[in-house]
Amino acid sequence: MQSIKSEIIKNIRVADEYFILIVKNKQLAKKIKPGQFFSIRVISDGFDPLLGRPISVFDVNGDEISFLYKISGRGTEILSKQKEGIFLTTIGPLGNGFDVNSDAENIALIGGGVGMPPLYYLAKYYSNKNITFFYGGRSKEHILFLDNWYNLANVKLVLTTDDGTIGDRGMVITPYERYLKDGGFDMVFACGPTPMLKAIDTLSLQYKQSGQISLEARMACGVGACLACVCPTVDGGKKRICADGPAFSFGELSWS
Repeated sequence: MQSIKSEIIKNIRVADEYFILIVKNKQLAKKIKPGQFFSIRVISDGFDPLLGRPISVFDVNGDEISFLYKISGRGTEILSKQKEGIFLTTIGPLGNGFDVNSDAENIALIGGGVGMPPLYYLAKYYSNKNITFFYGGRSKEHILFLDNWYNLANVKLVLTTDDGTIGDRGMVITPYERYLKDGGFDMVFACGPTPMLKAIDTLSLQYKQSGQISLEARMACGVGACLACVCPTVDGGKKRICADGPAFSFGELSWS
């Protein structure tokens, strides 16, 4: 984990409140594993913003690192206004990332909203695996970067939207359960809204599926020192999303 200045190559709106940010940093790019994230802070003369914002890695191409983020507060709003050539403070890569068994051949990915980016890099990184990606969103406009997914030869897409404007109408959990009834997968990885992750965790345990869910949370330090992003576990203890996660095994977390 390092704190290094990285130059913005691109920072543009791609849909509603979603932006794609690409920074150039060869030193950091070569260290990233799927599921990890960076704490990104706009450099300013004062203390606004005081802390960086945790953003998952969407893609890595050579010395360029891509992030897909959504404006969700003042920090990301300030970030969205930064232009090419400006430098950001990038701390990372942070977190443990996904733990993919080497003998797992058929893998399911389940994502929604800003939970999609870390799953894309996982699918690209493990190009030797057969992957089924269950991708859900509110509408067609919230299903982003489909061309990127279609270009991955090892991936089969299963799309759902709340309004039925693309794919099946309904929640992504429905086709996932249908596949589980037909035999399931060697491993499953999911990232997205908390209600979706809770349902996937419960359903995966019911069908004895192994895998992980990746949590998103507001963070302060990003390295586990401040305890601002702890979550309860089934054994009564607490885990730090930034340092112990963000990926946790099915059945590890308590949702109560």
